[in-house]
Order: sequence, then C-alpha cells, then structure tokens
Amino acid sequence: GRDVGLFTMAKNVIDRGCAKMAEFRKIMKRHKAAFAAGIDVASMCRGDARLQSGMQLDSFGRGSLLMAVLRMIQLLCKRHFRPLQSMLLSQVTALVSHNLVRSCITLLLAAAPLLEDSLEYNVGEVAILCMQTLDTLTEAAQGPNLAVGKEVINSG
Repeated sequence: GRDVGLFTMAKNVIDRGCAKMAEFRKIMKRHKAAFAAGIDVASMCRGDARLQSGMQLDSFGRGSLLMAVLRMIQLLCKRHFRPLQSMLLSQVTALVSHNLVRSCITLLLAAAPLLEDSLEYNVGEVAILCMQTLDTLTEAAQGPNLAVGKEVINSG
C-alpha cells in the first residue's frame, strides 16, 4: 500500500493536543479553586513549573507542531481536490486508517470549554487554536467531498 505516515503523524499530533487540553483544564480548575479560596493565583502561576516553563503553551501555541498540522490539513482541502479530502476521512491503502476530520472535531470540543478561562488568565493560545481548528474544519466542509461536510455537520 501507499505510505500514509503523514496521516498517522497528524493524528498523533492532534491526539497529543487533546491530551494537553485535558492537562490545561486541570491546571485551570486548580487555579480557579485556589482563587475561590482566596489564594493569590498570580503567585500560584509563578510557582507552577508547568505553566512557568511554557510547556502547556508550547504544545498548542502559534508556532507549535499542532498548529502546523492543522494548517496543513486546511491546505489539503484548498482547491477542493476530492481525493485529498477523501483521504482526510480514511486512507484505504493503510493497515490502520485515521479520520483526521473527526480528530479535529475532538480537538475543538476539548479546547472550546477552555476559552473563557484561558482568556480570563490571558492565555490567548487556546483562542488561536480554536480559530485555526475552525478554519480547518470550515475549509474541509466546503466540499467537493460531501462526506467530509457530513462528518462536520453530524458531529453535533
């Protein structure tokens, strides 16, 4: 079969992004609880090595591999070339097929609930990630492959 390593790599990067969103959610939840208890959240952020090192933001910020993968998927949908769009849903020549459209939807569903908190704590990278994911899904849904559009629409 054809080499579909690109799709495997893209799926893995998006999955790691979803995991980082879950980790980021835990940190934000802890910070909100501390704030509600009257603890100085600013000093807590300074003391949080994960937030301090930028580990959280590097994984989904502007220059991250995740953003590059989302942009690559978006560009694969440009010019509305049906075979490339079909490969976003499944790679028929691969032993294991990856639905990158579904992965992008999962990423957006993981990131969207964090928007309000991220903006409150001035972590705009989550908003930028959501915008890029929406741009990617919008480009994918525009056709000509109706199955891609249906995948986006049926995602709820």
